[in-house]
Amino acid sequence: MVQDFVDRDGRKRTTGENYLVRTVGSYLPSVQERVEEKRTGVVLTDKLSLHLRAVKDFEDIYRKKRLAGQEWLVSSKDSPVHILDVYEEQVKLVNSVTLSKREYCVILDPRDQKT
Repeated sequence: MVQDFVDRDGRKRTTGENYLVRTVGSYLPSVQERVEEKRTGVVLTDKLSLHLRAVKDFEDIYRKKRLAGQEWLVSSKDSPVHILDVYEEQVKLVNSVTLSKREYCVILDPRDQKT
């Protein structure tokens, strides 16, 4: 962003602030805005989830407060498609493991200090 201004949604934006515009369709930036990049969404299924990490404190699209360094999963139960926010980074895509009612799992090391 080049200078302070009020965006089309009525939000005050400050110089140097990064934000994501999630409107559907074409978007014409104002003279105070600079387009950094265009992002595409990650399609999530019942077998595929997204492991994310917060770069700094912010409130995500699901209205959850995230702290810097915090990690979480986004699954298809949250949204069928997820677009990474400005303050989120993708750690990896995670394949879901589903157990039947006759199966169980034992977690030996819930928090590995090496990773």
